[in-house]
Amino acid sequence: MTASNRNYIFIYDGNHQILKINTQTKQAGFIDCEASFGLGLTCTENDLFMVTNGKLVVINIDDNLVIKTVLFDKITDAVI
Repeated sequence: MTASNRNYIFIYDGNHQILKINTQTKQAGFIDCEASFGLGLTCTENDLFMVTNGKLVVINIDDNLVIKTVLFDKITDAVI
């Protein structure tokens, strides 16, 4: 899975990490994530969104910290 914005490209490696590439400086690093598998990855200029393990995880792009986790079973009664 990949996502990108004006300054970054994000690639989920399928093994608990997201590769973060700064397109301006050409520097790269990893964001550790608790995901054992990912279903979706997208971003805005400030936040990275990942759908995984029955939840939506929002990660701040600047400091790589999880700023919000929303469990799908708290939103709907449907089996996801």
